Amino acid sequence: LLLDKTESKKLRIFWGLAAGLAIVFLLGTGSRTGALMLAVGTLLFFRLRIFKLLFVAPIIGAFVALVWRYTTDVTVASNRLLETTNTREGKWQTMLADFASHPLIGTGSNKTPENSYLATAANSGLLGLFAMAVFVCMLLHAVVAVTMARNSLGALKEVPNLVIAGIGALLIGAVFEAFLLGTLNFVLVVLFAYMGLLATALDAAEYSPQGERAPSPRPQTQRKPWLQQP
Repeated sequence: LLLDKTESKKLRIFWGLAAGLAIVFLLGTGSRTGALMLAVGTLLFFRLRIFKLLFVAPIIGAFVALVWRYTTDVTVASNRLLETTNTREGKWQTMLADFASHPLIGTGSNKTPENSYLATAANSGLLGLFAMAVFVCMLLHAVVAVTMARNSLGALKEVPNLVIAGIGALLIGAVFEAFLLGTLNFVLVVLFAYMGLLATALDAAEYSPQGERAPSPRPQTQRKPWLQQP
């Protein structure tokens, strides 16, 4: 939206300030996982337009610097982003030990300490890991399908970039937090929102802007001779 030339200048400035404010708030949390997710999401969103990222980064940086001047206590909290202390090693080793002792069905302890994948292995064993693998594979399959059909999306052509960036950031963040195991939390709500965008884009890709059916993003298998219509 910041680079959309069809938007008014005032609105583009507003989006720049909003982005700067969001980044400052994120840095103010001192969350290294949050900072990593921001970096991964940004790189995935601009993965096909690295030169545009080099153009956008200084602009966003200027807005961040502007907002930073009028915020307090952000610098102290953001210093934690530079810490190298490993605060998760002990918990990860415990979960690996639990998985090794109960590999099939897990311990059933329902603990969710700072790693969605290891927590699934420790709590639910191979059965839980299989279910999570199916979920992740189906999610990635939908992302690939909507990416292949992006030329048929018209005004929604940026949706694939958005969902790839968002889902990629969430899956990376799940390595360091138990995001995917929450009954209902903010990250799961956001994930459901991205899945809704995926469904919308896939539906839109089925038809071209002129109302004609667009080519399917999935490879078509050739019918056997005895299955051909007469």
